[in-house]
Amino acid sequence: MNNRRDFIKRAALGTAAMSIIPSKAFSNTSELKQLTILHTNDMHSHIHPFESGR
Repeated sequence: MNNRRDFIKRAALGTAAMSIIPSKAFSNTSELKQLTILHTNDMHSHIHPFESGR
């Protein structure tokens, strides 16, 4: 992407396309699904150290 305006245009078009296309995720189903989100916070840079910091 060349610049910020190009990015904004593409993001807007992508959002519009996703809202127009019917999705299975929004279909009416009685089946419940479970989603697990795993998160880690490497604030002290022990997993991925900064090269400039050491």
